[in-house]
Amino acid sequence: MFCTVMPTAYFGAFYAAEDNDASFYTYSYHILSVAKAVAKRGCEAHAGGPCAFYAVAVPKGTDPNAQNLDGLGAITGDAFTTAFRV
Repeated sequence: MFCTVMPTAYFGAFYAAEDNDASFYTYSYHILSVAKAVAKRGCEAHAGGPCAFYAVAVPKGTDPNAQNLDGLGAITGDAFTTAFRV
């Protein structure tokens, strides 16, 4: 499986309740679809009802409308590309 090391450390998403002031956001996820799903579920649990998608956070230069966005954040990418002494 190939993963791109992204220049920043996150994908994130923000959902807000339709009927009250509840909201929920995620950050530092390696897969945008997971960040969105977790934000939606968190918002709906907090709001006790439906929530609407509001925004995403993606690395600069990344098309937020692209499908299947994933990659390792800079911090995790370092861990996979750095030689460690044992």
